[in-house]
Amino acid sequence: MTNLGKIAALVFVGMALTFSSAFSQGLADLQREAESGGAKAQFHLGLMYDKGEGVPQDYAEAFKWYRKAAELGHVSAQFNLGFIYAYGMGVPEDLGEAVKWLEIAARLGKGTVRELAAKMRNDISVRMTRQQIAEAGRLAREWLGKYKARKK
Repeated sequence: MTNLGKIAALVFVGMALTFSSAFSQGLADLQREAESGGAKAQFHLGLMYDKGEGVPQDYAEAFKWYRKAAELGHVSAQFNLGFIYAYGMGVPEDLGEAVKWLEIAARLGKGTVRELAAKMRNDISVRMTRQQIAEAGRLAREWLGKYKARKK
């Protein structure tokens, strides 16, 4: 199994552990909370669409909810968004966006999430030019600056 395969397996295990709490919450309640701007609900709704649990599997819909949660600072959503961009699941593959979101997750995350995000970012970066990597880093720093300013 490749390193990325191992990372993917760990991500899916982590998603399965967090998924059970979201599924126990009614879908209508979860949808309402997600639409009201709840990052945790948005992330869990993204997981449901990602895995096809309780809803039809729909990577584009998973992307939509992960993106909303990621923009609000949800680290697991940022990691999953990086994964989706890296493999073109529901969106065109975009290694620059993948590295950007994985860099953000690595900087904001703690423990295993931080380590996995950094590892996956590094593994993807070897397929990019120095200029592409620099641009992804610049975009991550720009996003982080705006995020930190909003939190003040």
